[in-house]
Amino acid sequence: MTRAGLRAAARQILRAGLTAVEPGHLIRTQLRVLGSDLRVGGAWIKHKSRVFVVSAGKAAVPMARAALEVLGRRMTSAIVIAPEKAPRWPRTVSFVSGHPIPDAAGLRAGQRVIELLSQAERNDLVLLLLSGGASALMPAPIEGVSLREKQRMTRLLLRRGAAIGEINAVRSRLSRLKGGGFARLAAPARVVTLALSDVPGDDKRVIGSGPAVEDRRAPDRARQTLRKFFTDGEVPLNVARAINRARAKARGLRARTVVVGGGRTFARAAGEEARRLGFKVQVRADALQGEARRCGPALVAMFERRRGREPRCLIATGETVVKVLGPGTGGRNQELALSAVPALARFPRPTVLAAFATDGRDGTSWASGGLVDDRTAQRALDLGVSVEKTLARNDSTRALKRLRGLVVTGVTGTNVADVAVLLG
Repeated sequence: MTRAGLRAAARQILRAGLTAVEPGHLIRTQLRVLGSDLRVGGAWIKHKSRVFVVSAGKAAVPMARAALEVLGRRMTSAIVIAPEKAPRWPRTVSFVSGHPIPDAAGLRAGQRVIELLSQAERNDLVLLLLSGGASALMPAPIEGVSLREKQRMTRLLLRRGAAIGEINAVRSRLSRLKGGGFARLAAPARVVTLALSDVPGDDKRVIGSGPAVEDRRAPDRARQTLRKFFTDGEVPLNVARAINRARAKARGLRARTVVVGGGRTFARAAGEEARRLGFKVQVRADALQGEARRCGPALVAMFERRRGREPRCLIATGETVVKVLGPGTGGRNQELALSAVPALARFPRPTVLAAFATDGRDGTSWASGGLVDDRTAQRALDLGVSVEKTLARNDSTRALKRLRGLVVTGVTGTNVADVAVLLG
């Protein structure tokens, strides 16, 4: 297949994966009304009491839209918290709040959620529609910790390359709503969470920092994260105390979390499309880990080891990290793609690598990701683009734009981790 054909196939494979993780469709498969009963996440809930809905995250709007269409008048009230404005819906209040750094609008949204949960009674259902980004979008600092301190901690952890599990372990210890706090505040009402996963392994304790999931590991992991990324004296004393503070064991919680889709859902659909196009497919779920600039060459080496005469496709999902050392614009996926350029140049036949963020926004960039091939290194040489210097400046967007290697989708309305596809 030609390079142009491989590039077109890569985009087609990515589109198939995105279609499979459309949030509204995934919610409709898990929610049904039959008379006075509800079927939520595979379980029937037989009562006639109130139904409260909270939808938070980058996919909050399409998830809420689907739930409200199904529930209709069965819904008592709803709160939607997203990075973009939601439509006007009956009995619904919406917030546009900050991501990845929490802001004052998110603080107001978090307080409104706490007020809603305080109204819930034993026979009520609280339906939490959760997607990636909820940790930042729905902040509720515990007593003694300010929003400004949470903002600073989040900003430093991101810049220093902390993984999502590490960041969310800290967040869960500093929040009234995370680390099971949502479920504790809703008790004794029943809480069912339908979660769209953006984390490796679809760990329910990490998605959105686990609002309805108790995580006994979080205190230890939070302390380990602080030791790893901060020097003595950098962490305010009140924050350190909050991390170490013991919490009473919650009893009698009626909370259940169902993962409705994630990176594996994307990979399955993308793999089916690749097979339809004639590729022999290998899927490596959660293979995207560690520093993005190291992951690119590692993926190329993995692809080379399994390469044969027939056209092959490697699909990898997960989430890498970037240590921000320079003043440029870019993101995890663009750095991964750019870092793979020298290794791709050694391939004897046309080979393409595409990497992108399924939410449509990669890091600080307006682009979704990067698409490069075995000829990109020569184009970079011809244009005077240094891969090494670009990565040192964290300026992958500018370089990939010159190399005609940007993937631009716009905001997708979903969020299920990062994806890389290798074809050749």
